[in-house]
Amino acid sequence: MTLQQASHEQLINGALADALRAAGLDAEPEPLGGAGGLRPDVTLKTAQGVIYCEAEKGATLAGAVKDARRRAEQIADGTIAGDAVVAITYPVGLRAEALAACRDLRWRTVYPRPIDHDEQDHAGRVSDLARHLSLLATGLGSPEAEAARLDQALETAIRHLLHDDRRALAEALDLPTLVRGIDKSGAAAKRGLLVVAAAAMFHARLDTAFTDPATRPAIDARHPDGRSYEGPWPPRRATACIAGGDPVLDLLDAWSLILAKDYRPVFQLACDALYAPVLTSQWNTAARIAARAGVSAAASAAASGHDLLGRIFHRLLDTARYDGSYYTSVSAATLLAMLSLPDTGALPADLAGLKVIDPACGTGTLLMAVAERIRELRGPARRDADSPVLIEDVLWGLDVNATACHMAATTLGLLSPSTAFDRMNIARLPLGVEVENRRRQARIGSLELLENAATGQFRFGEERYGAQVETERALTLEPNTFDVVIMNPPYTRDSLRHDQFSRAEEKALKAREKTITHKRAGHGSSAGSMFVDLGEHLTGMDSGVLAFVYPLAGVAAPSNRDARKLLAEWFHVEWVVASFDPQRTSFSENTSISEALVVCRRSQQEPARRPPTKFVRLWRNTRSAADTAGTARMLLAWTPACGADVADGAAQIGERPAERMVEGEWAPLTVASAHLADVAGCLRDGAWKGAQFVGLGRRAGVGPAGQRIRDAFTRHSRADSTGRRALWHNDTDRVVGLASTADSYIHAKSGREHLADKYYSKAARLLIAAKPRLNTLRVLAVCCDEPTVGSGWVPAAALGGELDPEWSQAMAVYLNSTLGVLAMLAAAAPNTLSRVGVSLDALRSLPVPDLEPASRRFLAAVFGTVVEPLLPLHQSQRCPSRARLDEAVGQVLGIPARDLDALRRELAAEPSVQP
Repeated sequence: MTLQQASHEQLINGALADALRAAGLDAEPEPLGGAGGLRPDVTLKTAQGVIYCEAEKGATLAGAVKDARRRAEQIADGTIAGDAVVAITYPVGLRAEALAACRDLRWRTVYPRPIDHDEQDHAGRVSDLARHLSLLATGLGSPEAEAARLDQALETAIRHLLHDDRRALAEALDLPTLVRGIDKSGAAAKRGLLVVAAAAMFHARLDTAFTDPATRPAIDARHPDGRSYEGPWPPRRATACIAGGDPVLDLLDAWSLILAKDYRPVFQLACDALYAPVLTSQWNTAARIAARAGVSAAASAAASGHDLLGRIFHRLLDTARYDGSYYTSVSAATLLAMLSLPDTGALPADLAGLKVIDPACGTGTLLMAVAERIRELRGPARRDADSPVLIEDVLWGLDVNATACHMAATTLGLLSPSTAFDRMNIARLPLGVEVENRRRQARIGSLELLENAATGQFRFGEERYGAQVETERALTLEPNTFDVVIMNPPYTRDSLRHDQFSRAEEKALKAREKTITHKRAGHGSSAGSMFVDLGEHLTGMDSGVLAFVYPLAGVAAPSNRDARKLLAEWFHVEWVVASFDPQRTSFSENTSISEALVVCRRSQQEPARRPPTKFVRLWRNTRSAADTAGTARMLLAWTPACGADVADGAAQIGERPAERMVEGEWAPLTVASAHLADVAGCLRDGAWKGAQFVGLGRRAGVGPAGQRIRDAFTRHSRADSTGRRALWHNDTDRVVGLASTADSYIHAKSGREHLADKYYSKAARLLIAAKPRLNTLRVLAVCCDEPTVGSGWVPAAALGGELDPEWSQAMAVYLNSTLGVLAMLAAAAPNTLSRVGVSLDALRSLPVPDLEPASRRFLAAVFGTVVEPLLPLHQSQRCPSRARLDEAVGQVLGIPARDLDALRRELAAEPSVQP
């Protein structure tokens, strides 16, 4: 590089640093004339750590990445202090004065230590780079390590508590201490100590701000009569309270003074927790340990990330399995927020006129992501002024968990710790059975709002039901008034969700759910699906947005069709995003269930006039918010002219017409390939390449399901007087070909003989796998030597019966061909990446060819010639038996062999079929 070239790059680096400072970042360029390579081109200092930028002009990132890796090695070996390096490439010919208008910057983050995901390239403007750097800063440090340290501290603190202390803490937070005979006082007390730790964290953040005499309150917020504040100021520092001989009383004194200024949503519940146990040396010790851990967390780099409290809370939460309280990852929250608010046009001029609600807010992860997105769109100059407006006017959250509400209030308060706020729209709506007016009343959380949806106003707060967190102030909602409804509802099935209650409480809750949800779109599926109905009632009618995390099975399951139809009728369903990254198929932490992100916008147009829905299949589910922001920008810029591939193969996009969406028939998301999904959609719609298909239920009786067989029969090695047999297991080592035979004798259970007769009367030769594992699947359907039933199989008998065994053999050939497997995927509901559910309704809709007699006879003849075992799907490309089946099916349906070969090749590469 010549001296003149170096000078030009330094000028651009200076312009870059200026642009980053204008975006609110502390950026310093290498001094002009500095020794190139010895100092970073641009250095960013953040509360979380130090980020270096290494920049070069060029057509690729190679040169800048080489410099960045050298800098990262210096960080790793301790030569310099830092946390990450960003390699940046300027377009050839760029001048400093043109940087602001440049759209073609490219960058990649390089880390000094191993990471659990691939490095990702990004492209865009300086403003996009600034956003990336801001989000990168929030991800520095180790939130998981910080959560582990706090977890250990709370465990230590609990060991100092007497049993009565634990019960007192639980009662202060309205948490049960005994669940179906199991002592939960320790887990409940741990939440109480977490509240103390969170308040101490916030206290530590306020200490610096409170040294300014101007922060002394004029009015005492602890009293409703508006009296003047006469007490001392500032409050004692958090570290001093903890170090004293009586930390409980010292913290109570300090927090009482803070409450005089307000911050009630953060500190009132913490004061209640401190007051709860009898003041003893054990309680002082436990409180000191918890508060010290909170102050330590506040001082860590990880604590400046936008959702440390959420990570910690969900790590400690013992009821996630039961109440569906799974933590939404920061990256998923960022993506959902960016797709919901794509540009400044989504915001009103007066920010106070914007209303955003999460009716299942948990610790506020999604609300915080929306707040960060709003602050990004409105720019750094408005950041300080916007913070109190966001807290007091814009953001609303509801949850069944009092501790989660407190965490949400604390997290949102950290948007601007030095800003006093006198209200916060975070409310607890209880889940459980309470005594009201001497009567036991079951409450089902936010879904209670549906009871009044038809009459208009939602109002809660009476008798403390739904009161704002830490206040007695009633909260009033008007239906269809929120600009954004964003949520990750609890999708835990009823049998688990009610396990935390007594039998009598469970019965009352189920009755209440039935009353509230009767005849609604989500009725008959999980309570989480009812939140779709609730979201529709909350979303503004003009241009409101409904955005949520959804189990991927809900996109396809017949039981959710009404909810899908409701969405497509009342909204333009803009985005449906699914992950096929084998390492991360979900958008929530600590769950293996595959999930989707859904973004819907109100539309006054007829469905046929609306734009198609974009279905995004992520091959790489980004781990960091910074990388996710880059993915979101690429998705928002996508048009059909770009082709299916997005972000250098990180994702694929396909479209689905609005008129099909409104029928509840959304695009299949059981495959990652957009092309395979298109073919599967065509099969489900009834035609592909000129071949016609109908639902299996129009040609066969389907069922009974395996659960019915298990209810009525037991498995034995010897026959009873009936001699009934079944193909009980779907053993992929044993069942490897099209022909099979029963593997067990079955006996009717005592008292279930009538059911056993009924179910066995539906025995059939054709059996279809009910819950296939795609990564081990060899055979999707078998034809048995005699009619039978199964536990892992579902029988399908040709209507009329006169076509068997020819029809069953022909169907076995088709269903095990590549096209048949794809047809199954078109009908199936994905539970995890490799495990799909195929309900009876789904099997009835499974697309099959309507075969003429000659075609049926031809395929039945092929059945007898395929004797070699079928290989697993990931080996389909070298499976001669699968190739023979494809050849036969193609010949019957008139589909060219090259098209079926291409499908077989793509199917073998699918992430879901890999071992």
